[in-house]
Amino acid sequence: MRPAKGPRYGRALRPGELPRASESDDPVYRRVPVGDDGHPALQARRNRVHSILTAAPVLMFIIGLVVFYRNEGAQTDGGPVAAASEQLTGSYQGVSVVKGAGSGRHYLWVGVGQSDERRGFRLQRVQAAGIRDRLAMGDTLTVDVAPTVVGSDTRWLWRLVVDGEVLIDESATLR
Repeated sequence: MRPAKGPRYGRALRPGELPRASESDDPVYRRVPVGDDGHPALQARRNRVHSILTAAPVLMFIIGLVVFYRNEGAQTDGGPVAAASEQLTGSYQGVSVVKGAGSGRHYLWVGVGQSDERRGFRLQRVQAAGIRDRLAMGDTLTVDVAPTVVGSDTRWLWRLVVDGEVLIDESATLR
């Protein structure tokens, strides 16, 4: 077996000669001499507009993730706003979880009003586990809900009363 030779293996080069990946004159396939800033291959790589247009969507995505998780953290870690609290009476419709980052988002579903319009209220994971075991579909309950961020449409459960028995009371966290 003979050892490989030729321009492809870099063994047939004379001193000072640059190896070529292809015999094509296309700048994409040519190796660029060191220090030749005017070479077309380097000019194509240094197109600033193309670089910005390529990086902008990635930066926007990263900024969007940061904003989303910062807002979600404020929602999850904040206490309910007492001034925006409301009390509703309705029938128990179930508990659900929307999988996502961490342990997911848990919702208590309540049928409110004469038409039993379903409304979902956020609750903590530990609260959801206790509710599933203690309530049956159609039980009449009274809920106190409030947003944890001023101006948010998401309502968090901070008190749950069933037949005069208080199952959840987070009134200490009201602000």
